[in-house]
Amino acid sequence: MREKYETLSVAVLRELAKSRGVKNTSTMKKSDIIDVLCSLEESDAPKTETKSVEKTDSKPAKRPAKKVATVEEKEATESH
Repeated sequence: MREKYETLSVAVLRELAKSRGVKNTSTMKKSDIIDVLCSLEESDAPKTETKSVEKTDSKPAKRPAKKVATVEEKEATESH
């Protein structure tokens, strides 16, 4: 990712850093901003891995509903 950042202008890098919560970017050199952005990405990497883990549903599975006999079915069973 460092290579991608190096192709961007300092102004774009400053805006990107500010959007990620980095302060005092106006006093930083381009290489310093790139270092900060790279370190932010590294610290975010484990978070993105844990997000991709599928959550398990803690609720038990529902049982199928009991079939309720209709009036016609009841009458048919009574006549036999």
